[in-house]
Amino acid sequence: MAFRTTAILRQGLKLRPPFELALRSSCLQLVLARWGLETAALMGLRGEQTANDDDRKVRAVEAITTAMYESGLDDHATSAEKSMLDKPYRTWEYSDYAYGDHWEALGVLQWLLGRQHAIPTYYSSFDRARLFQNSGIMPADP
Repeated sequence: MAFRTTAILRQGLKLRPPFELALRSSCLQLVLARWGLETAALMGLRGEQTANDDDRKVRAVEAITTAMYESGLDDHATSAEKSMLDKPYRTWEYSDYAYGDHWEALGVLQWLLGRQHAIPTYYSSFDRARLFQNSGIMPADP
């Protein structure tokens, strides 16, 4: 039975070339950057914020969205990713915040591309700051 399951899985999996992995990794990184801003805004609703902070974050959201569309990465983004990026700042729904579960996927893609040296043990996670640093993607600094 295990052999038959393995054979079925092999038929369903399609190996992708490195450039496709890099494109998906780039899409994931941009959406996770937006996720970080949205999550910080959600958590910061209770704290003090200045108008300058809010303007800077709005410009950061615009820079992320611009980076996705002007670079042509939108052709490789999922419809859910495009939908999340197209929403105005601070209008995400609960289901959008669940996208934060994709950090490990970004780490595995970077590992496959040779940008991460190892996959962390099952009880730990990839270092998020290092995931961003390893890609070299920097949307315009607002």
